[in-house]
Amino acid sequence: MRNRVQNPESRIQNEKCLIASPSPHSAFRVQRSISICNSRAFTLLEIMIVVIIIGIMAAALVPNLVGSSGGVRMETAAQQVASIMDYCYNAAVSTGHVHGLVFNADGVRFEIVAEMPPPDDGAESDDTGPHLEPVPIPGLTQRALPEGIRVSNVWFFDQDIATAQEDQIRILFFPDGTTEFATLTLSDEHGNQRAIKLNGLSGTIAVGTPTDEGQ
Repeated sequence: MRNRVQNPESRIQNEKCLIASPSPHSAFRVQRSISICNSRAFTLLEIMIVVIIIGIMAAALVPNLVGSSGGVRMETAAQQVASIMDYCYNAAVSTGHVHGLVFNADGVRFEIVAEMPPPDDGAESDDTGPHLEPVPIPGLTQRALPEGIRVSNVWFFDQDIATAQEDQIRILFFPDGTTEFATLTLSDEHGNQRAIKLNGLSGTIAVGTPTDEGQ
């Protein structure tokens, strides 16, 4: 019968062998740890590349953002002019008196005018049109377009009106809900443009892109 009692020196030697020979599971853990470290380094490299790409894209988009802000200013100015025209239209219909929007020759400053009774001084007036005087609008303090924006072009269906308006641009709105067939083009120094188009029969006002037609 084999002796089940192991020599103490032999047992110690076996334990040393076990310690010196790592198990397959231990080797897997070491390999997995190295793999995780490599994975983390690769992810950091990816982040650095993404940051560089974002920087390049941001540098390319800055000029476009500047142009976009100019376009927003132009659109806002065109909508403001259209709102003033809409006010003149409604005022003419509700009061029964002609109203109008008048731009100075520089295409920047403007006035809102309304039909007033002629002066009662006994003298006859040579003016066959309505007697117009500037009128205030509640809440409107600045009577000029934003800096850098102006009326660069105006088109009238009636060429007689266009010929007569040398020192000013005058758009009239009548009590019967009609106005003049006209198109005002706003421009700025960056080349942004918006067109404000009026339908003479319906009095409707639309803001859009300038076209060759009606210019």
